[in-house]
Parts: sequence; C-alpha cells; structure tokens
Amino acid sequence: MVELNKLFHPMQQSNWDNGYVSTKNIYLNGVYAVEHFPHLLAKTTNLSRQLRAAYDNALSKFDVLVTPTLPYIATSHCAPDASPLEQIGKQVGLTANTCQFNQTGHPALTLPVGMLEILEGPEKGSGRKLPTGMQIVGRWWEESTVLRVGYAWEATRTWREL
Repeated sequence: MVELNKLFHPMQQSNWDNGYVSTKNIYLNGVYAVEHFPHLLAKTTNLSRQLRAAYDNALSKFDVLVTPTLPYIATSHCAPDASPLEQIGKQVGLTANTCQFNQTGHPALTLPVGMLEILEGPEKGSGRKLPTGMQIVGRWWEESTVLRVGYAWEATRTWREL
C-alpha cells in the first residue's frame, strides 16, 4: 500500500481525481471513522485478536484451511462513465474470503484451480471463461506448509483444463 499511498500524497486535486473510486472510499471512510469514533482503533484491535484466536483454534485441528479466493466469479468492469456507486457496487464483497487473513496475519496463498463461464457483462454467454482461484491458509509461521500444499495441487493438476 505504500506505493499506492504515494500516489495520493501530497494530497493534490489531480492525485485525488485520478484515484480509483474504491480507494477514495477507503480514505473517506477512514477520515469519518477517526472523527466520529475515536475509540474504534482500540475496539478493532481487540476484535482482530479474537478473530486471530478463532482461526488459530480452527487451524489447531487441520494443517490448512482451503477456501475459494473470491466469493463469486469475477465481474465485468463498469462503463467508463459509471457513477462512483456503480463502480463500488461491482466490488462489494470481493475480499470477503481474503481480508480476514490480512487482518490476522495468517499466511495465505491463492492459485488458479479452474476456469468458469462468465456470468454477467458483455461476455456473458460467449463461451469464454475466467480463471477461478483457491486460497490456502495456514497457521502462523507455517508458510512452508501452505507452499507445500499449493505445490502438491499444482503438481497433480492442470488448472486450465479444469
């Protein structure tokens, strides 16, 4: 995120105007939260610790957790003149299966595992397909296990044929 943040700072109108709408949304929500909920950081830190403990507990029973990377097949891009709400609407829920591991710090790997037909947008019904991903999540400090599971999957399958 450092490189992304450099595009906005120093905050100039041209930097802001060229920013992606979801990034602007994050900044605006952050400013609003800081101003209206001064104790939010402390609360979210405690909730993050609870979330980490819950995943630690689940991972005490398994070597890894496997989830879809995205909760739905990738959507088409909005029209260039789409409103900010239309642009954000295409992304709602996009990180629902991944953001929690950014928060807890559990190692996670995503890799392509097959191709699925396009469900919406101008390519719907064309027979064209998009890659879909599988996420492998491991225990803290067990990156090697996550990588071995990913390697085992890739060594035994040709994902473009699935």
